[in-house]
Amino acid sequence: MNKKHPSKYGAMFLIATAITTATAPLISMAQVADPDGGVRFPGVEPARPPLSEGEPSPGRFVRQQSPEFRGSGVHHGLYLPTNWQPGHRHPVIVEYAPNQWEKLTGKVEDCRLGFHLSGGRDFIWLVLPYVDPVKKENVVRWWGSEDATIEYCLTNLRRTCEQWGGDPNAVLFTGFSRGAIAAGYLALRNEAIADVWLGFLPHSHIDGGRFTPDGAGERLSRTRGRPTFITYGSEDDGRNESPKGARILRELGFPVVERELAGLKHTDRFLETDSPIRREMREWIADVLKRRPGTWTLRGRVVDRSGQGIPGVHVQCGTWHWSLTDSEGHYAIPSLVSGRRPLVATKAGWKFAPFPGEVTIEGKDVAVEPMTGEPTSTSGASSNVSPG
Repeated sequence: MNKKHPSKYGAMFLIATAITTATAPLISMAQVADPDGGVRFPGVEPARPPLSEGEPSPGRFVRQQSPEFRGSGVHHGLYLPTNWQPGHRHPVIVEYAPNQWEKLTGKVEDCRLGFHLSGGRDFIWLVLPYVDPVKKENVVRWWGSEDATIEYCLTNLRRTCEQWGGDPNAVLFTGFSRGAIAAGYLALRNEAIADVWLGFLPHSHIDGGRFTPDGAGERLSRTRGRPTFITYGSEDDGRNESPKGARILRELGFPVVERELAGLKHTDRFLETDSPIRREMREWIADVLKRRPGTWTLRGRVVDRSGQGIPGVHVQCGTWHWSLTDSEGHYAIPSLVSGRRPLVATKAGWKFAPFPGEVTIEGKDVAVEPMTGEPTSTSGASSNVSPG
């Protein structure tokens, strides 16, 4: 992937866009965003489904509990797109809720941004909670335990990718109000959680405003060149806060789109109907998925001692990103920011040559030498491998 040519969304613009906040149960839209990017938005869009009980299935928004909190008040919401199929990988939109305030409930079940960014197709939508691990409940105002909330995110996002076909290398973050602040305050709080994301879409507020002034520059620096699309209303307090985070990102030299929406108050319902801003945000998402600005791809192959490719090997680069080898043993792991990280291969019934070392990503795609595996009676064997 040639990263010398920046995305067309790399520059910052500030405009006022007329929009509507009316709700509609069925939305007509002929927009097709970046057909070459593999994401097509539907011509007729469903209404956001309510959170319900039961097993996940296409088109349903389902209440989920992790085993660690079974029987407690801690839960999250999982939506599988209408075109979901087993064995296919789908990009993931992770969303966090606003604070409980006036008509806003602060609950998982009342989030909506991620659903309307996707139109209900192609993307898995995962709404995660702020966790109080002592009371074992979702927190509707502010953070609960930051550490427990981040651990819950990493654990259940990984489960979603492994169990429901989420693409671990195509995860976007969105949130409204408190959720927008969380795009930096939680999603970039440390290197492990920061490594997950491909892009950010905070609406109304952002890390670096008056609620989280301390350390915002360090947190937002962990964006490391990945893009951010910032929105806020002209009649919303977010217009006093969101530009502060945008300014930090611009000073760091990172790609930012900034949009002030004319006449919009403090609401997340502005994407429910077709509008110029919804089309632009979807085009931006398709562009990010296609170009993956600020990130690079690692490629390699896993073979047996005769040189034949080994299919189905789980190859992980660092603490988060991974891929499976194809029928000929080839793999590609995209969406990697620059830095040093271990490379680990695993497959039940196989062991891999124990080359100690790390892979270094330095502003360009990297190809590593093949790693060699051989059958063993020990299941789930793994090893670190070096680029050779």
